[in-house]
Amino acid sequence: MPIYKRRIILAVILALLVLVLGFVFLSFVSKVINPNYVVIRNIHVSAKETVIAGNFAESAAKYTGYTVSKKDKKLYIKIKASSFAFGNKSDTFNITIDRTKYGEVNEVYLSNGSIQRKIWPS
Repeated sequence: MPIYKRRIILAVILALLVLVLGFVFLSFVSKVINPNYVVIRNIHVSAKETVIAGNFAESAAKYTGYTVSKKDKKLYIKIKASSFAFGNKSDTFNITIDRTKYGEVNEVYLSNGSIQRKIWPS
C-alpha cells in the first residue's frame, strides 16, 4: 500500500477518534439546562426555605446539581444536568434552598444565564 494511502487512513481514524472522544466528553459534562425544558411540579416558599420539585422535559437529561444567585430581591436558580451521570441519577429533582442565606426574596426564577423563567409567584 502506498504511503499516502496509509496517511489518509491514519488521518481518518484519528478524526473519528477525536469525534468519538469529544462526544463522550460532552455527554459526561454537566451543563445548565434551558429553563423552558424544566417542568416544575411543585414549589413551596416559606420564610426559611424554598423547595422546588420537578423534572426535565428532555428524557436524556439527568439531574446533577444547581447553583443559586440573588440580585435585586430576585433569586436565580441554574439547574445542571448531564446526558450520562455517574451514580443513581434521574430526570427528577428536589431542591431545598435555605432562604436565610439570601435575605428578602420577592421572585424566584429559573435561569441558564441568557433565559429567565419566573416560577414564583406564578
